[in-house]
Amino acid sequence: QLKNRMWPPGNAIHILYADSIPVCAVLERKTKKDYYGTKALEEGNNTEAIKFFNEALNVDDKDEMIFYNFARALYNDGQYQKADAILKKGLEINPDFEPILMYLGNIAAFQNKSDLALEYYDRLIKVNRKYFQAYVESAKLIATSDVRKARELLKSCLKINPKYKPAITGLADTYRKTDPEIAEKYDKIAATIK
Repeated sequence: QLKNRMWPPGNAIHILYADSIPVCAVLERKTKKDYYGTKALEEGNNTEAIKFFNEALNVDDKDEMIFYNFARALYNDGQYQKADAILKKGLEINPDFEPILMYLGNIAAFQNKSDLALEYYDRLIKVNRKYFQAYVESAKLIATSDVRKARELLKSCLKINPKYKPAITGLADTYRKTDPEIAEKYDKIAATIK
């Protein structure tokens, strides 16, 4: 957002700087439609959420979180292409917005577009190497063609966070057919983690 000169946003009423770099901004809320949309989304009322997010974007089209939640409501409503387009508009605002990258990766994986999903997950890991779920989802896709690479990816995740249970379970899954004893070893480790 800083690179795209979109932050601090125009509705900032107070900005804190560190060495002439804006580090914090207090924003004036122009509408509560995004809040109502999020509330409707959490309640499973996608039609209402879509209406509110659409109205919110008419007031503020520079908030990537609105695009993300709007896309979730659209996707839940079965409007897959529109959800995809909305997510990509959100990336125009913030190309490194982690929830959108993860969601686009998950959608691509669901649609059996593994290469595209892997691109999103890889991009996400480059943006934030501690976004652990991206490692796990990537490994699931890679394991079908290159189990060794999938294991390396999961082990990279575990070097950063040794107690990330989904990565340990994923590692166990890569051994289930070929070496059940190793799979069991990882299952036992995963069982010790809450």
